[in-house]
Amino acid sequence: MYADYKITISGFSGSGGQENTVWTLRPGVVSVVYSRLESAGRSLLDHLAGRKIIHGLRIGIETDGGRDTLQALPSPAVLPPPGAEIFVGTTVGEQLRFYGRSGGMSAKKLAALDKEFGFGFSAIRERSVWELGEGERRCLLLISQALAGPGSWIMHSPLARLDGVRRRSMSAYIVEYAARGRLVIAGTSQPAGLMGERSRLLVLGASGRELIYQGEGEAAGQYLAKAPDTPPRTANP
Repeated sequence: MYADYKITISGFSGSGGQENTVWTLRPGVVSVVYSRLESAGRSLLDHLAGRKIIHGLRIGIETDGGRDTLQALPSPAVLPPPGAEIFVGTTVGEQLRFYGRSGGMSAKKLAALDKEFGFGFSAIRERSVWELGEGERRCLLLISQALAGPGSWIMHSPLARLDGVRRRSMSAYIVEYAARGRLVIAGTSQPAGLMGERSRLLVLGASGRELIYQGEGEAAGQYLAKAPDTPPRTANP
């Protein structure tokens, strides 16, 4: 990863038909992508992960050494939408070993993540991933990828299908990961649960290129409190 950088996503259309509106991603901040039309947020996150191209959007990274063009965010790990999970092994142990090898998995690191999410994955290594509940499978995906030390996280609906305890664990992990100076982008149709002091809100319209609002902190909270079900076409950079 780069020591000091920011990511810019240019090519959005803004309110009033403005072109080339820019969204800036900064390490240490949780970027929350909200769209009432779920497919719009999903398309943008797939673009940032390098899995799908939205023509007209460009990803750039700016450092002290200049600006470069990227095909995707740096070393992203992806938490897929609920129901779209794909596992690299049929058992819990196979899933953990696959990602742990690339990140130098240690028992200490696994135990810390395991404790944070209230699981006993180390004790059920031979259990099939498909015997787990849906919330357990999503947490297993996050924990296993976290072992590999990803450079950034792209999360589709990270709080969905989780019980109250695991929702709090997921929220805490996201905040702590960002606080270590990393990139976190979370797409959701219910942004309030992810908005905090270190969060920035991006509101999309009907497509992955239509930027309706971007803001952070108290201003973003006020926007959400007043926003109707269908966000107005007004931008407030």
